[in-house]
Amino acid sequence: MNIGLIQGFLAFLCWGLFPVYWRELQAVPAMEILAYRIAGSLLFVTMILLISRNLKWIKKLSKKQISYYFITSVFISINWLVYIWAVNNDQVVEASLGYYINPLVNVLLAEIFLKERLRIAQRIAILTAFIGVSFLTYKYGKLPWVSVVLACSFAVYGLLKKKAKLGGLESFSLESLILSFPALGYIIFLIFTKQSSFGTIDVKTNLLLLGAGLATGLPLILYNLATKKITLTTIGMLQYFSPTLQLLIGIYIFKEAFPMDKLLGFVIIWIALLIYTSELIYFNSRKKLKQKTA
Repeated sequence: MNIGLIQGFLAFLCWGLFPVYWRELQAVPAMEILAYRIAGSLLFVTMILLISRNLKWIKKLSKKQISYYFITSVFISINWLVYIWAVNNDQVVEASLGYYINPLVNVLLAEIFLKERLRIAQRIAILTAFIGVSFLTYKYGKLPWVSVVLACSFAVYGLLKKKAKLGGLESFSLESLILSFPALGYIIFLIFTKQSSFGTIDVKTNLLLLGAGLATGLPLILYNLATKKITLTTIGMLQYFSPTLQLLIGIYIFKEAFPMDKLLGFVIIWIALLIYTSELIYFNSRKKLKQKTA
């Protein structure tokens, strides 16, 4: 089997199992979990960089690049915080919806900001997804804000990363470093004000907080390795595995409500994704055929 496919599958498997990990930290406030996740990520990537001796890029950093990655750091931290909050407040199903919608938000932002012209099927897919979200908003009397914030924050993050010059590991390292200043400051504040959860609940909680960086960094490394070995179309297909697994965990393990109205809203969005994915596969196959015959 293609090693890249295995790496990609493992990355999305890890992301799909995230609800199980963060739910074990339900007794810890979301902001504190985020702080340990950031601090742990910095420690993890520092070890990887030291082992691989990949440090030369640091000397070439400019103030402009640091400012640029400060912005990407803000969006990824918003995404992480909302996701952690959602998992620990019985919103896993709604969180999974955000990652189903995300690919469609990506292509919409690409047209708006990168001037990438959308094909007809892509427009139909986006419109169908909008109908699905509107239906859920109408039925429940409120916008599924967790889904919208997760989809949009990650889409903006992805859009910004398209113009980034650093590689995946390097950019994640810089983002972790930027975010570590407020994160470590917050952890120190909690310790000095005796509000810290670390060391006050149980050993398992302590270990999970310490392991938050590994849980964050490992799937990212696997994903970066996979993207170098398999096509973006394959990556696009694999990415639906994570929200599907999260959805199943939310329904069958955490016993979150999933009534018929919500199912219908999800079905509309799944139809949108089916239209989008089918058209993408067809478009890429036609493109390859033209290249061969050219």
